Amino acid sequence: MKLFGKQQLSGEDDFFIMPNDSNTVSLVPGASLTGFGLVDGKLHIQVKYDDVLNTDNHGRVYLKDSDGNEINCENSIDFWAENHTDSFQEYVFPASENNQYDYEIWGEFWIS
Repeated sequence: MKLFGKQQLSGEDDFFIMPNDSNTVSLVPGASLTGFGLVDGKLHIQVKYDDVLNTDNHGRVYLKDSDGNEINCENSIDFWAENHTDSFQEYVFPASENNQYDYEIWGEFWIS
């Protein structure tokens, strides 16, 4: 999976990954990984939650270092899909020195 450029939210300084269905990876039914990569020196991980208005699908993504310590995102960006029923959440993690990461990506998802 690779980063497919970045988009800017209207009037905001935050950038997010452009979703691309051709590289989507199903995490669980109702939640899919739609992109990850470095944007302006920060690690972004994007998840699409299906039909959130009817299902309340949601979750959290975090990193674990080699010692098992959790690293939570420093902020996240939420936006609607073009169909106005699916939702994207992009988790933003702090930059490391030289953009070197030695972490595993973990997640917890609540699907209904």
